[in-house]
Amino acid sequence: MKFDIPPLPEGSTITTAELNLYKITSWEKTVPQRTAYLYRITENKNIHSITWNNRPSISGPISQTVITPLKGPYSWDITGTVKDWIEGRIPNYGLALKFQNNPTTQAEVFASSESPYPQPYIYVEYEEESGQEPPPGDNPHTTVQIVKNSTEDRKITAQGSASDTDYIEYVLYKNGSKEEEGIIDDNESWAKQIQLQENTIYRIKVVPVRIDVIEHQDEEGNTWTEEIEVRGQSKKTEPFLIYRTQDGDSIFTIIYHYYMKNSPNPSQSEYLKKLVRLLEPNRDLPKDSDGAPVIKVGQYILIPDPDTGEPASEDKPMTITESKKNQEEGSGTIKTSGRSLNQ
Repeated sequence: MKFDIPPLPEGSTITTAELNLYKITSWEKTVPQRTAYLYRITENKNIHSITWNNRPSISGPISQTVITPLKGPYSWDITGTVKDWIEGRIPNYGLALKFQNNPTTQAEVFASSESPYPQPYIYVEYEEESGQEPPPGDNPHTTVQIVKNSTEDRKITAQGSASDTDYIEYVLYKNGSKEEEGIIDDNESWAKQIQLQENTIYRIKVVPVRIDVIEHQDEEGNTWTEEIEVRGQSKKTEPFLIYRTQDGDSIFTIIYHYYMKNSPNPSQSEYLKKLVRLLEPNRDLPKDSDGAPVIKVGQYILIPDPDTGEPASEDKPMTITESKKNQEEGSGTIKTSGRSLNQ
């Protein structure tokens, strides 16, 4: 597989880089966990004509992660490799993934770039060089959180409180790629409403900015002013997505699907923690007379920091209830219309 890494602003420093893949195969829970190793491809070949017999040479392992029998998202740390690519120390011929012992009893399939499941991507975080030393005084500061004020649409609101700030820069990331960016005028309490797609992983980064006016005077007494942009520390939300409820869903099945499929025997306290986490941003979710959340067909719910971003089915959305039932019955692989990963 190969990814094009766009150039970063001059003077930027990469702080994190992760390869993210979604595994669409699932197996009986009795199957042991295995370690999947990631390698750099070290020779240039046409990725569309590669076969097992003419596969390119690879480096030693650069990263590894544990693969469980369950389908879902997996990531590999590739910070050092992406830095080397960006800085031109090594060429970007792509990456290869394999088990160290090449087991023949069980294959794993990951979603491709043409799959209806979450597609492969590289997530990169970097810090930009300001170019100016901030003047003495308080730096701009902001908070950020995501809330869902209505269950009737796919809109969410990013909001926060700022201090010593003139405006907020925001960037919306969709599946790890920059989707939208802009400016939010700040008046201490700021908010930005954003329309999202279903079953898609998003994150939002915000940066508080203040414009300071500095007055200068030369030896002859001439004065002039200069505007200096002072940037505060950026803040990022956790990953989140929008899910539309379907027939058969309940608050339990939603929590199970997005948070607890990797916990074979979750405790009541674990469930209650996830319940509180789910209800916190969903402020318009209706309640019954006992205060319990009511799930109705067609509601849009914000899922913060999900363990999975999978759509329920290729042809039509599968309810979370059916997803839970399939896993309990030990269903095998799930078909996908996507091609092989190296497409």
